[in-house]
Amino acid sequence: LTRLWDRDGKPDLWFSYHPYYKAPDLIGPELASAFAVPYVTAEASYSRRRNAGLWADAQALVARAVEQAALNICFTQRDRQGLADAIPDAAYGMLSPFIDT
Repeated sequence: LTRLWDRDGKPDLWFSYHPYYKAPDLIGPELASAFAVPYVTAEASYSRRRNAGLWADAQALVARAVEQAALNICFTQRDRQGLADAIPDAAYGMLSPFIDT
């Protein structure tokens, strides 16, 4: 990706859907920083229970990504509050679930 972006230009932003302890975004935060691209997440998840043990390193990656993000889009107030309790200085926004009828 770095060669492609150097050659053809960088994207407008990096979007990561549902980063959580079992699936942290391993490349987005680094690329976003290196290319000065806004990093955005949607439905990120954080569980304090994962701060120790087998998943602790992955959990730390998620926390750093959420903190780095220009915006973390949350779909429920409960999810937003859980993230904000753990990572209070991150940027959060709400997008209520919807169905177009």
